[in-house]
Amino acid sequence: MTDLEITKACAEAMGYQRIAHCQLARPGIEPDKVSVSKTGTSMDEQYAPLHDDAQAMALVKKFELRIGRTVMGDRWYVDDNPYGDYACVDENLNRAICERIVKMKVKP
Repeated sequence: MTDLEITKACAEAMGYQRIAHCQLARPGIEPDKVSVSKTGTSMDEQYAPLHDDAQAMALVKKFELRIGRTVMGDRWYVDDNPYGDYACVDENLNRAICERIVKMKVKP
């Protein structure tokens, strides 16, 4: 799955009604960001939880994700089930969060 597909899936999980690839909406914006709108009208917000800590933390709070470090301490794990195995593990915390949202197949 590409970074753009992960970003779009996270935007959908957060309930954004209108999502567009930024390169179509605004030339020069990184391709793993999307333009989003809660109302479905204006496209004024850039959504990039893979790079934006606040947007990634909003996913953690909304879906009550559990975050921790692996035993060796070199990677992050993110899961939504306190009794399960580590669902997503990555050196980058934001990526682990976003990948967990994709695996959860969340509907707004």
